[in-house]
Amino acid sequence: MSVAKPDDESLDLASSRKHGFVVELFSGWFVENCTGLTIQPMTNEPSALSNSEIEEIASNEQIQEMWGAHDSEEMELFLKQSYAVKFDFVSGCPGYVGELFLIQGDALDGEVPPVRLIRSEEEKLEILR
Repeated sequence: MSVAKPDDESLDLASSRKHGFVVELFSGWFVENCTGLTIQPMTNEPSALSNSEIEEIASNEQIQEMWGAHDSEEMELFLKQSYAVKFDFVSGCPGYVGELFLIQGDALDGEVPPVRLIRSEEEKLEILR
């Protein structure tokens, strides 16, 4: 196991990814984890969805059915009125590393459950159940 000192003196524990590889940041040092690569720490800040991501999610027939949308255009409207974000997600090693999309409607009554999506190895959106 090798260790590399980061440029910034962050003292938090965090994980990161780059090209599908995971490392741990501990006490301001990068530590290789499972992959033999040393990379930068991740941020855990949500990002807004791009228009193309909204279109891609809206075109998913399973999501349209879950949310009661008749077509992708109606689902796009639902998404634009919902809380929809993505994260650069890193789970434990081995685990999932990539985009995690979260969609929550504007009501918390449980009628429309939150949706979690990840990318498959083929880069297609996949609903987590």
